[in-house]
Amino acid sequence: MRPGPSPSTPPPPPEFRALHVERFIAISVCGPLVINTWTGPTQHGAPQARRMLDAMKRLREGSHAKLLLYVYLIGETASIPDGEARKINAQLLEYFDACVGIHEGNSLRASLVRGVVTSTAMLSRLRRPRMPQIVSTAGEAARALAPQAGGDLDEAAILAAIEETRRLSLS
Repeated sequence: MRPGPSPSTPPPPPEFRALHVERFIAISVCGPLVINTWTGPTQHGAPQARRMLDAMKRLREGSHAKLLLYVYLIGETASIPDGEARKINAQLLEYFDACVGIHEGNSLRASLVRGVVTSTAMLSRLRRPRMPQIVSTAGEAARALAPQAGGDLDEAAILAAIEETRRLSLS
């Protein structure tokens, strides 16, 4: 019989897995964390929102029944989603135990995107911890989510997963 890891040894980081990649949009999973990046000027419509909602239902009913955390990154040049997509995105938040949103940029356009996403979350009538915590950098998101990851992910692993998902959306 092989000895197991000692209690002081941290578990190996969970496998990073891309669920969906298209131009400027990527969705991935890393342990209990789902990462959704929307980095560029592409229309985020109802089909993309439905795809994400269906994937989260499957995760919540299967491998992530105990804990499902969500971080999304909206780049400065991201387009504002259409009305139907906003409604679906509001439903999406119900599947997560905690959510952190990264809203990049200081331009008027970035402010509009932040406003649309924040109002979508408010209209969903979610209470904490499901109401998104809005931050401006991936590092802040990693710090906010690490304590909620149940020991599965540390801050560095969360940051690496966010950056890898961003890289996929830009390739």
